[in-house]
Amino acid sequence: AAARALGRLHSERAGPLLEALVADASLEEEIRLDAAEGLVFLRGAGARAALTAAADSIPSTEGRDEVRSLLEELG
Repeated sequence: AAARALGRLHSERAGPLLEALVADASLEEEIRLDAAEGLVFLRGAGARAALTAAADSIPSTEGRDEVRSLLEELG
């Protein structure tokens, strides 16, 4: 929830942190997906690249589908 909240705050400083969380395959999938959602709220410059890079490393089919859906939200 904290990762999503960081995105809602629209703080540019949150972008690199959220991008790192999305990319970290050692974290639980749910944490990574929350960070991905935070990136969509933030709409920072690196959001699309971070989500695209992480999409295939999310373990579950549902999680990968969620990341693809978030990418669609980014337009």
